[in-house]
Amino acid sequence: YEIQEKYLTIKDEILQETKKLEKEKFQKEKLTDIESISSNGEVNNKPTIIGVSKEMKEIFSLINIISEHNVNVLITGPTGSGKELIAKRIHQNFKSDSPFIAINCSAIPEHLLESELFGHAKGAFTGAVKSKKGKIELANNGTLFLDEIGDMNLSLQAKILRVIQERKVTPVGSSKEIPVSIRIISATNKNLEELIESNEFRRDLFYRLNVIRIKIPALKDHKSDVPVLVSHFIKKYNMKFKKNVKSISVNALNYLISCEWQGNIRELENEIEKAILLSTEDILRTDLFASSNNSADSSLFEKLPLDWDEYLSHRQNVNSKLDSNYVKALIDSADSNIQKASKLGNLPRSQVYRLLKRTEKSE
Repeated sequence: YEIQEKYLTIKDEILQETKKLEKEKFQKEKLTDIESISSNGEVNNKPTIIGVSKEMKEIFSLINIISEHNVNVLITGPTGSGKELIAKRIHQNFKSDSPFIAINCSAIPEHLLESELFGHAKGAFTGAVKSKKGKIELANNGTLFLDEIGDMNLSLQAKILRVIQERKVTPVGSSKEIPVSIRIISATNKNLEELIESNEFRRDLFYRLNVIRIKIPALKDHKSDVPVLVSHFIKKYNMKFKKNVKSISVNALNYLISCEWQGNIRELENEIEKAILLSTEDILRTDLFASSNNSADSSLFEKLPLDWDEYLSHRQNVNSKLDSNYVKALIDSADSNIQKASKLGNLPRSQVYRLLKRTEKSE
């Protein structure tokens, strides 16, 4: 028993030292990142794009190569992955003093989208009491960002193609052609090649837009960026809510890294915003995030299987989930100190290790 206790003590000391070094490294990286972010939420007066992963570094490299050249760019990626931020960074690197005009093609009804893009002459339709410049003309000598281009109807696609080819725009209800010089950056979360095959997107327009393509991965495919994103959002929402949250616990950070983030960076940002607002401490802990999954956890107790063998298996899953939540809460409350967790939970350190090991296997 004494040998086992001595072994656990040595193991505990090694574990704590390792975690201390990892924490110091993380804090150093986090502070470096936070210090580079100015009070207006931008880095070096440019739109903030956070990432240290291989995937994001490749995107940064591509941005630097193409930014100084007036070529059309197609940005693809799932919802919430930061497509507009990428577009803004390309624009800032190219012509920071020129207009950046964005329009969401899926957010505006089809019968209004043409007028928004091309503008209209006075009297062009009921309610057009005066002439109005469209987004394309407003973007002259700058960048036009067509978000969700995959939702644009075929008729408008043909007119956009004509603008690209002739560099002229004709407002609705007018015969006057207005010359424009614009860079078009488009974005979509859809597969345009599939839309082409189903005759929902013009092939010739696709080739015009897809001169350079930037593919943004889902957050679940570059989870190594979660810590630096969390650091950035803590800084951002500390300022918004006038809070002084200094860090995030190791368990809470590991929890965020383990999430699938179907809403990608936007979903992660929303979680940090909520946590900062609700936090009463200077450190973010797991319970501030785990509550978001209460609905998922409650499903364990709904629709119980009636077959006995299936029920026993289900009960085992419930028990495993309870043990997992318990040991995570215990370790989090003890600041990842096993000895402190042992005293706080009134159980031997060997039992804490067993629970941790069982949790790791179940995950």
